[in-house]
Amino acid sequence: MDVGRNKENIINEKETAVFITTHLISSLPSLDQLLTVLNSTKQFLNGLPVRAPLVITVDGIPQTGHSKGGSLDDTDLTNRDKYDLYLNALYKYFAGQDHVKILVVGGNLELADKLCRVLDILDKETKYIYILNIAA
Repeated sequence: MDVGRNKENIINEKETAVFITTHLISSLPSLDQLLTVLNSTKQFLNGLPVRAPLVITVDGIPQTGHSKGGSLDDTDLTNRDKYDLYLNALYKYFAGQDHVKILVVGGNLELADKLCRVLDILDKETKYIYILNIAA
């Protein structure tokens, strides 16, 4: 157990979670937008523990031959490469942070479907969830 992290603090850390939905923006495959949102949670969600659960969902690339709603088409290898680079950067940035979970969801699920998946992995002690939807 970390120094300064007693059982009560750990329970309090699990009480409130942050859930952020993301997807690759093909013209800018970087984490900048996500990190801006994440930094704003530290600034504006007063009292949120530093190690509060953070779940980041990443929309998948549709498996159809058509681009739909601005989503990436899997038949475009350039977009597939950008998507893979985005995921790799995401995993690398959050490596070793056990309070962060990254869920890659197939296709483009509705927010309610993503929320159900997030609820499945959160601790039973989680009472509150901030939902931040990054839309491009």
